[in-house]
Amino acid sequence: MTSAEQSAAGLPAGLVGRRVAGYRLEKEIGCPAVPPGERPRAAPGAPQRPAALTLVRREPSAMNAVSQVFAVVAAAIHLIVWPLESFLYGHPRVRRLLTGGTADAPEVRLWRVNVGFYNLFLALGLVAGLVLLHSGYPGAGRAVVLYIAAFMVAGGATLFASEPKLWRGALGQAVPAAVILLAEAF
Repeated sequence: MTSAEQSAAGLPAGLVGRRVAGYRLEKEIGCPAVPPGERPRAAPGAPQRPAALTLVRREPSAMNAVSQVFAVVAAAIHLIVWPLESFLYGHPRVRRLLTGGTADAPEVRLWRVNVGFYNLFLALGLVAGLVLLHSGYPGAGRAVVLYIAAFMVAGGATLFASEPKLWRGALGQAVPAAVILLAEAF
């Protein structure tokens, strides 16, 4: 729409199509759909509805490929650790993998099961965020993935701070998620 057409329609020149504070201003003329290249025409004798501006919220950009790949990696790690912590911790090889030792502490079984399912829910959160991202809700998907990634980084840092000998688990939890956050920051 040219400046002259905008003025004739009662709109300030240069306003339509412009982005203002994250919104795009579009002209709304209240006519039925018109084939491309034709001008809309009102029925003879019908009152003309004045043009109006409609605010259209701009969706945030989608996540970059690096972030999405590391979201899948972080989800996979948490999905693998879930049954190890929840169901297979009784095996000495699993205990050695997760804690570096073979000593069992049956009194914390309930906590282990809870932490295992916690890992499952974190992984499912990343998967849900990626599904939202690719099904028309990029803003919501990005927000979910970034929140879960920040949560994982904080969890990994907490694990390391509480028991430094579990540094491998802390790295496995925090590093892929930290890559997501760094890739989105730059």
